[in-house]
Amino acid sequence: KNYAMLQYTQTNIKNKIDLTLRWTQSLNDGSGQFTTVLSYSLGNHLELFSVGTVMAGGRNTEFGSILDYQWMIGLKYTL
Repeated sequence: KNYAMLQYTQTNIKNKIDLTLRWTQSLNDGSGQFTTVLSYSLGNHLELFSVGTVMAGGRNTEFGSILDYQWMIGLKYTL
């Protein structure tokens, strides 16, 4: 219900990489979630990306009860 979020974003690292680090804290039960979003440009129309999330908290907390972690990778094509 109540959250605090801290985020750091760095774009255009070597004109190819974008990075976002995010911590979301539940103010109600003390659980948290750390997320990393990384994208790498493969040209004008193609981008490789990865999103990883790690949950923190006990099994009876909002973030701790969902998953321990998740990871997604993908390829994005734009016209």
